[in-house]
Amino acid sequence: MSDASVRKSDPVRNPDACGVSAGCAGVGMVLALVAAVAEDTSRGGSPHDTLFHLAFSEPEVARAELLALLPPQVSARLELDALTQVTNRTVSTRLRSLFTDVLYRVPVRGDDEVFVWFLLEHQSTADRLMPFRVLQYEVDRWATHLRSRAGRRSGRLPMVVPVVILHDPAGRRLPARLSELYEGPRDLVALLAPLLPDFAYLVDDLPSLAEDDIESRSASAVYRLALWLLRSRGEGAADRFEAYREAFARLADEEKWAFADAFLVYAMRTSSEVEPVVLRAARAASPKLTEGVMGIWQQKIDEGRAEGVAQGREQGLEQGREQGLEQGLHHGRVAMLLEQLAGRFGPVPTDVAQHVQAGSAEELRRWGLRLLTARTLAGVFEDA
Repeated sequence: MSDASVRKSDPVRNPDACGVSAGCAGVGMVLALVAAVAEDTSRGGSPHDTLFHLAFSEPEVARAELLALLPPQVSARLELDALTQVTNRTVSTRLRSLFTDVLYRVPVRGDDEVFVWFLLEHQSTADRLMPFRVLQYEVDRWATHLRSRAGRRSGRLPMVVPVVILHDPAGRRLPARLSELYEGPRDLVALLAPLLPDFAYLVDDLPSLAEDDIESRSASAVYRLALWLLRSRGEGAADRFEAYREAFARLADEEKWAFADAFLVYAMRTSSEVEPVVLRAARAASPKLTEGVMGIWQQKIDEGRAEGVAQGREQGLEQGREQGLEQGLHHGRVAMLLEQLAGRFGPVPTDVAQHVQAGSAEELRRWGLRLLTARTLAGVFEDA
């Protein structure tokens, strides 16, 4: 194996790393995952994990990722069009708490009885012990196989290739190899290398990639939007508005509404802006997606009201309830004004959207009245 970290952004690739396995997610699975995206935050879960599961349970997304990361000579040996997702019921309860994985298998070309398995794992922060965690998973998978009828018959271990999709906000990276975790003098570790377990693994380090790099990998709108959103944690880039709009328009043309809705919910829940550029692009792409955005805004208003009531009940203070209600109403007023501005003048620039978000209740009321007669976007705020 290569000594370098096997990242897409690195020039070194591991020629020994083979395999894929993926499967079609049914409609029921997709809809269940979309619902989970909307509910994870309130349950204390991670919206990043849920979006990852949704996107990478789609065969076209898994295939695009593997084609982007695997060396061409490995891809040529695999029937990537036959990748099948495997339900990971055999993983121990202990390991389920460590992994948010999607498991795929793919037959080796010319021998449909031999498979390579791919573990697609998501990491929103860099974990230094990731190579050890991967080793735990591989040993568990091998043990499970050896207990099966096929494993007992062959007495051999399946090829399991870990693939980690990383989007650490601080740009931290993972250790390239298991051997980096050994304590002791590095020269002694090197001398003992033939006697110690070691391996590299594939890492797709999203922050190290430009959005154009992701776009060049695949024409799949689901793949592009999933990686763009994970990379930016829902924020998006203002100068990428048209790319986002085109991707959402393609989702609308393909009627992949479940994915579109999940992407919108993720952006709203992870972005610090009331109307992230991704949501503005979706509204510009399709009237039906505009309805979806409005529904998400309404949900935020309802959550603000519920939060205010809960806060007031918990503290026993009417002030808490009123403050929460006012926050919810403020979000609603902002959302409605932004929608009206966009409907009349087109996509709202980021600086204008931020100005609206910071407005007081009186300013929002005044701007809403001015909108009725203003001829330009600037005219709405001319006395602000």
